[in-house]
Amino acid sequence: MRPDQSVVHRKVFAPWYDTETVCFISIVFLFLVFLFSLAGVSVCGENSEFREHVWVPVFLLFASCIALVSITIRLTRRYIVRYQNRYLKDFPSDGLE
Repeated sequence: MRPDQSVVHRKVFAPWYDTETVCFISIVFLFLVFLFSLAGVSVCGENSEFREHVWVPVFLLFASCIALVSITIRLTRRYIVRYQNRYLKDFPSDGLE
């Protein structure tokens, strides 16, 4: 994230792919991929013809879990920083009076 070019206000802005809306949409999509991969692992476990291809749904399972955890951590950190900054604005900037 880079700072805004305005001289008076220098606030950091996120690109469109890192906004909260896109992150929530990604979380929903990754959760659906996670469920789909669980169904694939189940099918591979039941049918002996597909057992050699079980690596595909397992790979999808781990990839979706890693991405899901990563996005969730990013959003959690963002909310924590926003919550902490809200209370830091109450203090005077020139020190304690």
